Amino acid sequence: MTPVDPSAATTPPSWVADVEADPVATVDAADLLAQGGDPLSTVLAAATPVPAGRGLVVVAPFDPVPLRDLLATHGFENFSRPVGDGRYRVTFLRVGGCRESVASEPAAPAQPPKRKFWMDADGLHLDARGLTAPGPMIEILRFIDGGAHDQPLMVHVPQFPVHLIPELEERGWTWELLDETPGHVVLRLMPGDA
Repeated sequence: MTPVDPSAATTPPSWVADVEADPVATVDAADLLAQGGDPLSTVLAAATPVPAGRGLVVVAPFDPVPLRDLLATHGFENFSRPVGDGRYRVTFLRVGGCRESVASEPAAPAQPPKRKFWMDADGLHLDARGLTAPGPMIEILRFIDGGAHDQPLMVHVPQFPVHLIPELEERGWTWELLDETPGHVVLRLMPGDA
């Protein structure tokens, strides 16, 4: 099952209206992130009891492609569409898969590793390598969205963050690849007015 690309399909599949009318759960990941919560574990916990033929709705501050891919491996189809203010509404329908495996997915640890910050001669560093996807992207965007920043931010991630780049550009941030080795990619992120 492949996530539905909202740019490729503007008309929702017929099942979207049924799920939207009576979802098993609705998770506002944007609100959870704003409050410092862990939306990934909340979404996975909400997805676990969803039976085949039913679904859930997730509101996110960006198009959560890694989450869509993850739930697709657990028998969910999805349809994602922008709803304004940079937010996306993603509707998931379970068409198959094992319900028990979603909550035990290793991408949702009970206690997620803490991000590491430090200051160096070249600026502030954020090491998000200890987080599982989409944790690094979420932590980086949480930091960027958390306040006014006028200095570059060096981010350390386990692999090149393909899905982060459009989110940075949408927020007016630029990026530069500083180092790329297996398991350790370093990017310099800069606010648009820096």
